[in-house]
Amino acid sequence: MLSRGWSALAAVLLCLFPAVCAWGITGHQIVATIAQTQLHPAVREQLCHILPNYTRYPSHWPVTHSDEPHTHCHLAVLAGWPDTIRTHYPWSGQLHYVNPIDDHPPHQCLYGETGWSSPDNVLTSLVNYTSRVVTEQGWERDMALRFMVHLFGDAHQPLHLTGRARGGNDVWVRFEGRKARLHSVWDTLLIDKQIRELSNYTTRLPSGRIESALVGKRFDAYIRWILKEGLGQPAMKGEAESAWWKDEAADWPACHRRGSDDDTVSLKEPELDVPEYVGRIERDKVIHKQLAKAGIRLAAVLNTLLLPADAV
Repeated sequence: MLSRGWSALAAVLLCLFPAVCAWGITGHQIVATIAQTQLHPAVREQLCHILPNYTRYPSHWPVTHSDEPHTHCHLAVLAGWPDTIRTHYPWSGQLHYVNPIDDHPPHQCLYGETGWSSPDNVLTSLVNYTSRVVTEQGWERDMALRFMVHLFGDAHQPLHLTGRARGGNDVWVRFEGRKARLHSVWDTLLIDKQIRELSNYTTRLPSGRIESALVGKRFDAYIRWILKEGLGQPAMKGEAESAWWKDEAADWPACHRRGSDDDTVSLKEPELDVPEYVGRIERDKVIHKQLAKAGIRLAAVLNTLLLPADAV
């Protein structure tokens, strides 16, 4: 079982693009919910052997002859938990990001060629906690799964994978007229804007698999949009086929776009909610892609780790 898990995780980590940006609580819940839609029903039940009872919910998918609901457990309930414990466990802070040595976009873009600033980072932590989902028991296993779910999201947020300006935390900008750190724009504000401005997909989709994972959150329509228009008909094992992900090497933002041409910002607190910045992000579906990739890959690994041998 452990070898299967390591193989699955290795394949996923090889796919991670170095120029990708962690999300706020909403982003992490979206990643976890996308993963939930892709989990085998037997894996959804297996989660209840790991997570606390308050993550349980009734699911009418798959349909049964008696029409009695299944008891599944939802990943999104605890997706943001690792961020809530940082003040109590300061050692965990460095597990949410990775700083490549000598990486200074756009002048020099490196991703591990000369090493990392610390051996404790989001990549090594993903390997650690994923393996512990298999090997640990009780609370330790629960904690490992919480970290695994969260770190899959962090590993797909571009500003968690570069150390320049502390991942954008030292860069002040304006977004929709508000002063904000660049990191916060990517963590929270871009996603909130997209959810707020989405006017369709409030009606349930015909897919019981998808709808059984949506539990009345404000981002349900946003997830429907991503899954319907982005993934089409994704495979249960997370092997979704879409033009969005066929050439990840050409994905945005490329290295030379991750930083300004010098170490200063030309405008003091520039407004980013403009066509040249947000408009491009919207056209290229950058946020949608990163959230979807994180969710699909998380589901693929969990289906590999937790699917019972006798499951159909």
